Amino acid sequence: MSDDAHLAIVNAPQMALNKDFYDSVIAQKASRKPVYKEYLQPHTGDAFLVEAGQVIRAEQVGEMAQILDWFMVSPDLTECLNYGHSAPMEGPYLSTYTRCWSNSGYLHPMATMVADEVPDEFAPNKEWSKHFWMFHCNPEWNQAANPALHVGHSSCHTNFMHGMARIPAIHAMPEDERRKTIEFLSNMCNFMTFQVFRTGWDEASEKVIMDLLPGPHVPKGTGVEFYAEQDIYCVISSCPWGDMQAGKLGENDIAPVEISVWETGIKPQPRPEWREWKSEFYRQLNSGDRANTPRTED
Repeated sequence: MSDDAHLAIVNAPQMALNKDFYDSVIAQKASRKPVYKEYLQPHTGDAFLVEAGQVIRAEQVGEMAQILDWFMVSPDLTECLNYGHSAPMEGPYLSTYTRCWSNSGYLHPMATMVADEVPDEFAPNKEWSKHFWMFHCNPEWNQAANPALHVGHSSCHTNFMHGMARIPAIHAMPEDERRKTIEFLSNMCNFMTFQVFRTGWDEASEKVIMDLLPGPHVPKGTGVEFYAEQDIYCVISSCPWGDMQAGKLGENDIAPVEISVWETGIKPQPRPEWREWKSEFYRQLNSGDRANTPRTED
């Protein structure tokens, strides 16, 4: 896609950022009403219901910058966080006003970051970020890093599975369907907060690199906040790497994180309007306009 085409997309009426709207959400922070508060415990994942117009806050309870991995899904599971839409439109790093977009067929901002209290010096320079879109540690990666780990060790991936299992629509499924749904959603890309990261060109290898650094301490009470554009479950995984200060998984300090949800009283903006296109695709498929014979070795 050309630069001009990309700019046309991100500046289209359905995509354009209404900064004044989010400034109004930020400005009334002192008048928000608490809905509930929980603690995300070490080596766990959880699902936090955030209704349209509410704000979810993740706050460090000490000075350690506990890494969090985030995913978002609608209560009926039809819409979920989409890395492929979010990162190209919002950039590879998250900051205030970054919107988290959903999957094709809906393409709607599910939530928008309205507070980033992590100090600028958390990242060493402008090449590095404090929050970013990517994937998450999983049993395979962690076993590669430390082959002595027991089979039930914690990972962001299994913690995501833990959180997914607590969503009512998933919890109510028959066992086989529940497992497939948990594993499918947990295998999606997500974003991370409180983690030092950069992507860029490495001259030595002549490759694009992605690099991580241990997270320095932050002031106690440092938080990030997201305004919910629709009813969502925020599934949050407590990263077993903690703040990445320890060089080996299993030797890391892991901290609880305070999760709170607040009512703003501000209704979300209207959803983007898209023409319904799926029916036409299936018409083309069923009519023979598109080839619809199964692929076999014959």
